[in-house]
Amino acid sequence: MSLAQVRRWDPAAVETAFTQLGTAREQLLNLDFDLTQARPPDTWLGKTADIARVEHERLAEQLRRNVAAIAALRPTLADTTDAITALHRDLDLIDTDAAHTGFSVTPTGTITDTTHTAVAPDQLDTYRQQRATGQTAIVSRLESVLHRADEIDTTLADLLHRAATGQIDDGATTTTLAGADTVGAAAAQLHISPPPPVTIPAVATAWWNGMTPAEHDRVLAEHPDWVGNLDGIPATTRDQANRARLPGEITRLDTEIAAAQVALDRVQNVDLPPWVSREGDVPPPEAQTLYKLQSQRDALTAIEQSLNGPDRKLLLLDIDGHVSPRAAVAVGDIDTATHVAVFTPGFTTTVAQGLPGVTNDIAALRQTAQLQLLKSDHPGESVAAVTWIGYDVPQWDTLDEHDRSVLGSAAAQHGGADLAHFYDGINTSRTTDPHLTALGHSYGSTTTGYALQHTTTPIDDAVVFGSPGLGTSDVTDLHVPAGHTAALRANLDPVASFGAFGQKVSTMDGVVDLSTTDHTLPNGVLLNEVTGHSDYLTPGSTSQYNIAATINGLTDRRITIPREWR
Repeated sequence: MSLAQVRRWDPAAVETAFTQLGTAREQLLNLDFDLTQARPPDTWLGKTADIARVEHERLAEQLRRNVAAIAALRPTLADTTDAITALHRDLDLIDTDAAHTGFSVTPTGTITDTTHTAVAPDQLDTYRQQRATGQTAIVSRLESVLHRADEIDTTLADLLHRAATGQIDDGATTTTLAGADTVGAAAAQLHISPPPPVTIPAVATAWWNGMTPAEHDRVLAEHPDWVGNLDGIPATTRDQANRARLPGEITRLDTEIAAAQVALDRVQNVDLPPWVSREGDVPPPEAQTLYKLQSQRDALTAIEQSLNGPDRKLLLLDIDGHVSPRAAVAVGDIDTATHVAVFTPGFTTTVAQGLPGVTNDIAALRQTAQLQLLKSDHPGESVAAVTWIGYDVPQWDTLDEHDRSVLGSAAAQHGGADLAHFYDGINTSRTTDPHLTALGHSYGSTTTGYALQHTTTPIDDAVVFGSPGLGTSDVTDLHVPAGHTAALRANLDPVASFGAFGQKVSTMDGVVDLSTTDHTLPNGVLLNEVTGHSDYLTPGSTSQYNIAATINGLTDRRITIPREWR
């Protein structure tokens, strides 16, 4: 299947075939009535009567098969019409996006770079890499369209062959056509292929947009695991998929915990020889298995608690796919909100112990942001925010583990790559880009810093607080507009007082320093100071006010401090 062929596909012709088959079905229904009336009566006896009944049943069976074939073909043709329209719409979007980024796509799929930008020699390698990445993204989206086209073509061709050779049968022995309709419709569904094995969010978006609403419903009903954690899928869909999975995950873990407890009890009841002491022994494997399962179950309980609030959505549910459980909970409508913020917490945060509390903090931050909008000249705008724990957050007991130690950057770099995809997925899944703000606290700000260096989606604003560094000493490495990266450092916060991962943030050129001390607003409202490392999101504080104003894009209303004070 070539791209040029797909572009030539005519959904109107398929729709015409759908209509003509409807007419044919009505004609067959009339023939069925006539055929029923013409059945040889039971009073006919003899060899000729027997031959007539056999021939009548043969015609009736052929009629049933024809109706079954039509019943299968019509909904498939309707789905095919919608699918071709969706493919053409996606191709138009690819062409538009390519042109917007300086590429052109020929009818046959050849991609040409049409930019003629002068680039400084020291930036040439970076520029070439960015252009290559952009071209790869377009290629991946085109491959996704062709993959979907192959599925449509194969399914329809197979169904047409089965219909033409009489292989679609209702199994009935009478001329009643209801059974043929039922069986035919059951054979009519197009095969749905899983998302392409490409992690680029734009490809996932193209795959999802290339399906019909009916196919969306089937994916949610039959394969929610395909889309619940897939960046590039609309947030509402991810929430539906993950909530559908949640009860099954709870049942599975409860069953496994019960079995693990039985296994552990069996081991512990074994009498040891007198020369073997249990004291100081390493816990048996059964105990380690039980502990891991119980930790995963605690994470599910915490997720349920986090969702126990207004307008919550579960955008990530990954309990056993990594070293530690991962989850992301949104407050507000990520798909439509004018302003979207993504918050990444840091050291010692876990889904089981931290997600409910952090989600409540983010809900309070969102409320502050919405109140600021209501009091400004932007009352029609809306806010949504996400708590993202989508990486292996360092813990006290992982200090000596290279990939998870808070003393190293490995966990932040790995997490930053996933966080960058999450940012990208928000933009690609929406019809309009939001004002997107990246928030990071403590080690989560380092993860955010690496994400901002790798995202293909320019982030409108970034705020880090209590940050030990952004993984760079040059703010221009971040994909954030100049002057839109801000930092907060509270008094008595030791973590933010040094640069463990790059230059100390509050001394980096181009970073806006936001106040965390007491302040009185022009309307007389007193904002409170925060101190230490953990209270930046406290409601009523200057720091929370500043973060909320950034989320809203009301940066001119923030309370800043002179650089020399740092």
